[in-house]
Amino acid sequence: MALVKAIEEKGLFRPKRLTVAITTNCNLRCEHCWVECEGVEGHSIYAPTDGVKRLLKEFVDIGGEEICLSGGEPLTHPDFPEILSFCLDMNVQNIHLQTNATLLTEKIFKVMALANTPKLNFQVSLDGGSAATHDLVRGQGSFKQAVSGITQLVAHGYGNRTVIGFTEMKHNLHEVPELLRLVAETGVASVVGWSLVQYGKAQYTENVAPPLPEQYVHLLELYHADQEFRNHYEQYGCFAAIEWFKGREQPSDHTCRFIEKPYVSASGTFYPCALLQEDTYAAFDLYNRSFVEAIKEKIEVWAQLRATSIKRSKELECFKGCIGAKHCAGGCFARAEVVDGSKMCVEDRCGLRRAVYEWHPPD
Repeated sequence: MALVKAIEEKGLFRPKRLTVAITTNCNLRCEHCWVECEGVEGHSIYAPTDGVKRLLKEFVDIGGEEICLSGGEPLTHPDFPEILSFCLDMNVQNIHLQTNATLLTEKIFKVMALANTPKLNFQVSLDGGSAATHDLVRGQGSFKQAVSGITQLVAHGYGNRTVIGFTEMKHNLHEVPELLRLVAETGVASVVGWSLVQYGKAQYTENVAPPLPEQYVHLLELYHADQEFRNHYEQYGCFAAIEWFKGREQPSDHTCRFIEKPYVSASGTFYPCALLQEDTYAAFDLYNRSFVEAIKEKIEVWAQLRATSIKRSKELECFKGCIGAKHCAGGCFARAEVVDGSKMCVEDRCGLRRAVYEWHPPD
């Protein structure tokens, strides 16, 4: 295909997984919301159903392999069952639904049952192992509702295709052991943690702050000292503190793989990745124009981003004297850009990484 060839000739990666935020509406008002979603009384945006369908078809037609429906809370879209049904009929390897799991209904489960497909997966947000911790940032009663939704997913046979997404923050990282036990008890596949990005609402809300280096060190200590925790982790967990430590001596490629995992917002803005939501790098009005046309329009911009990412992975000053430099490779280019506004600066997790790389198990 000519477009795929043009993408690869520019040093880019062809689109494989497309994330589409089908609405900015959400039934919760999370204090660390990345896209600053509106509550049910807000002026929410709902992506046009026909536009979403056309976009997804074009993506699949050029070889797209995975679709991720996101939001806001995608289940609040008035045509969500129709959009989901359309996705389930598409020739893709996987469909991912990012949800807070509080609005799952029998109607939704019937749509999924009619498709009877093993390619549907769920990522459910759960930011603590207790109501007090989770509800602090997601709202009173949301933990109970989320756990109820998770229980329904398991009961309908989706347990092994459900992953818990845990945003690591200063106030909740101590509950990782409780969260792992909860995952084991409920019967879902795993829990994946990622440290808070100070973007969107997280830039100015009081209850959220990134985890501290000493908290990452404590996780490492727990992993090495507590057999029960280690067993649960190996079966269900994936957290940066432990994975960085395991791989600290192995080189890794942290250059951004533009445009392998692009993102389209509810208003139709097309970004080269979900994290790099800066309009300078975006194409617009994707629900009223060709997906292919948008790629052709921005391909030179994205090729330059890729080149800058490669340059950054080799030239950052922080590499000097860092034992984990080859493993880190400067960390996430997009995080550096959206948090600190500079492509060539150290990413915001550098202190966490150094604490992990420099820790040694007790003799």
